Amino acid sequence: MVLTLAERARLVLRFLMGQTKKTQAEIAQELGYGNVTVLSQYINGKKKMPKDLPARIAALDPRINVAFLTGNSDEMMISPQEGQETPQISTNDPSDGKSFTNPGKCPENGIFVPAELVQMISDLSATIKDQQSIIKTLVEAWAKRQ
Repeated sequence: MVLTLAERARLVLRFLMGQTKKTQAEIAQELGYGNVTVLSQYINGKKKMPKDLPARIAALDPRINVAFLTGNSDEMMISPQEGQETPQISTNDPSDGKSFTNPGKCPENGIFVPAELVQMISDLSATIKDQQSIIKTLVEAWAKRQ
């Protein structure tokens, strides 16, 4: 999948918004734009992106690979150091109909799974394991009585 520079910037900004819980307007202010419309025009491909914008975006999070933003790499995140985990990147852009979750790359296919749903499935799995353990104990106790 070939991404334009604007699409790459949009993916990274969505990642940052998810990580920091900030709005696009707040991130635009951190990048030095008083008006979110200017940043929107860059990331939507309506205006040519300034040469220094990729470096300024990457400076907002040390895990972001500036080479991804400039089109020189397909790795969105810098490889984690020993002992660090690769962050999970989730993007859900209803305007383009594409949703996906990935560990550092931009796949062509995939799905977006909200963290709440992942937690709910994990909790249900733990409950089922506990119930299976209780059933096993009850069956063993019943078998000893027979």
